[in-house]
Amino acid sequence: MEYSKKKYIVISIIITGIVLFLVLLIYFISQQSNTDTTNQVQQLPTSPQQEPQESLSPNPSISPPTTPEPNTGAIDPDFTALEIEEINQERILRKRSPYKGNGFLLQYDAANDIFRVALEEDKTSSRSSFDIWIQSNYPAILNERFTIE
Repeated sequence: MEYSKKKYIVISIIITGIVLFLVLLIYFISQQSNTDTTNQVQQLPTSPQQEPQESLSPNPSISPPTTPEPNTGAIDPDFTALEIEEINQERILRKRSPYKGNGFLLQYDAANDIFRVALEEDKTSSRSSFDIWIQSNYPAILNERFTIE
């Protein structure tokens, strides 16, 4: 049993040595061929040996289309100052989400692009607490952006 283990170990060492030798041999050969090609100076022709091409004159009867291109959506629409303020406040609130307030938990639902508000047990005081907080901190965000649960 020990003899077969030694046999496998010796064979694996021999194979590893051969593979290592081949890898090193290929590496050194490639290094030598790289230095040979970098030392060679290539002679470039001093004058071009190209035939002159005929110049093509434009045909005056053919002209490019002058119809306007359709709008691809790349042009930014003009936003009012109120819309810009709403967008900025929503962006800030999305980054702040989830937010645990006094009697409510606000989370942003990215799949539906809406803010979900979970009120605690005392719904009336929690709702009034949320309304006061949202109007004092994010007044530009429309009420339709919130789903009260």
